[in-house]
Amino acid sequence: MNPFRFGSAGEILLDGTPQTGEGLGISGSVSITIADNTDRCLICPVVQYGGTNGVSSVKIGATNFTQGVAHGQYGAVCEVWYLVNPPIGSQTVDVVFNADLSEFVIGAYSLYGVDQTTTIGATGTAGESGGTPQPNGTITPTNEGSWIIDCIVANSGAATLTESLTLGYYELVSGGDANRPFGSQYSATPTISSSNSMAWSGLSGGYNWTWAAVEVNAS
Repeated sequence: MNPFRFGSAGEILLDGTPQTGEGLGISGSVSITIADNTDRCLICPVVQYGGTNGVSSVKIGATNFTQGVAHGQYGAVCEVWYLVNPPIGSQTVDVVFNADLSEFVIGAYSLYGVDQTTTIGATGTAGESGGTPQPNGTITPTNEGSWIIDCIVANSGAATLTESLTLGYYELVSGGDANRPFGSQYSATPTISSSNSMAWSGLSGGYNWTWAAVEVNAS
């Protein structure tokens, strides 16, 4: 067990800091170290700008992840993938996309205390084309002790995305015809059986954004 984490039954905890990998093209990876904790789960938000073809595969070695949610809209795709009981130690998550499209970001959250059978509960998707409203996706978790985790991409290159919950990561990726802001945030204490807002701010002018989120269930 991680000596710096003391969790009770039914509590999800974060093992270390979420990691990211970014780039251009049809494939990429992110590296993360996974501690030997009980009921482990690796959550990987994957976001690509430049089309809505989505992800072909997410793997550690020959072990496939499972897709939790996918949303392709307005020239971008946001997906969340997960792997229960991932191998411990230093690992590399490899992602292959269905098409070679512009920028991408791959995130990785190493969690423990996660339900190994019914891992993903509620999901949420949203988007806006050429508008001015700040991104505000919602999700309604239904299971006590669960977390909610989202991912977002926008085409407002001058923006600095600001989260309303706890920041998992924020990346501004250069490529194509502009910079693209990508991000992920989470809540370890969402309001159960109510709509939870996962808002972002900082975009300016006319822009598109695409968003997706999952509920991660506690063991």
